[in-house]
Amino acid sequence: MCDVGCRMSDVGCRMSDVGCRMSDVGCRNRLNSVR
Repeated sequence: MCDVGCRMSDVGCRMSDVGCRMSDVGCRNRLNSVR
């Protein structure tokens, strides 16, 4: 989910690359918790 949203707003992701990576890690943790 996070990866897809990040790719859809690739330009915004690059502008806030650090924030995107931090949110991506949180998203992966959530996905692992769901599974």
